[in-house]
Amino acid sequence: MPAVDLMRLRQQVARLTEFFFLPSEFVQHLHQLLETYHNPTWRLTQASTPFALPSYRLSPIVLRTIEQSLRDLAASYPEYALDLADALWKEEVLEMRQLAAYLLGQVPAREEWLLPRLTAWSNQVQDASLRFSLLENGLRRLRRESPRAFLSLIAEWLHPERPNLWENGLQALLPLLDEGGFENFPELFSLLRPVLENAPPLLQNEIRQVLQRLFQRLPQETLFTLQRWLEENPSSQLRRSLRQALPVLPASLQPLVRSLLLAP
Repeated sequence: MPAVDLMRLRQQVARLTEFFFLPSEFVQHLHQLLETYHNPTWRLTQASTPFALPSYRLSPIVLRTIEQSLRDLAASYPEYALDLADALWKEEVLEMRQLAAYLLGQVPAREEWLLPRLTAWSNQVQDASLRFSLLENGLRRLRRESPRAFLSLIAEWLHPERPNLWENGLQALLPLLDEGGFENFPELFSLLRPVLENAPPLLQNEIRQVLQRLFQRLPQETLFTLQRWLEENPSSQLRRSLRQALPVLPASLQPLVRSLLLAP
């Protein structure tokens, strides 16, 4: 397929946004638009996974242009944006669900709008990259505008008696730790402790990414906290998780972490 004609694309997207208040018609016209830009040769990481959804394999500029055209509409008319997001999610097509997640992240940060959808949708996703996209984009405004409410949500997902939701909680934390500005680490460590000490092998990738970011943001505090936990519970899963995370930790800290692991 030839390079995307950006002017033509913008004209097409402008016509598409006319159906913002009519979800079923928007979805119909969106399918037609995406089919125009379908590129079977476009390399797509998500398409190689065992749980991949059907995809139009678009150049990133196509979906990005559609997102930009919907940003102000979603913020101004959130209830219509939610109706549209619901309709898009039902399509079970990668780009449709990515756009649904984007819309969630543009509406005002109200828990009663976000939480039911995020919990239900994340449980329907088997592909880890799409789940991360949903949690990163869908929680964007809540994470930035209502950190207290965001941390309350994380507490629900990391509850010791809800291990089926731990993956959501860990993945939702990654953008928070990447963006900076977050300061309530004592509470965060408290939420993470039961998960880090009991996480099953299936969560080791998420654990490794969380530990990597914690050591980058708060190296000494993280080291001190983990040392205390290991002293209090030396046989926990935490020791194995730290050993697996060691190669991705900052090089200057690896000798200290090795000493920590060798301690009786």
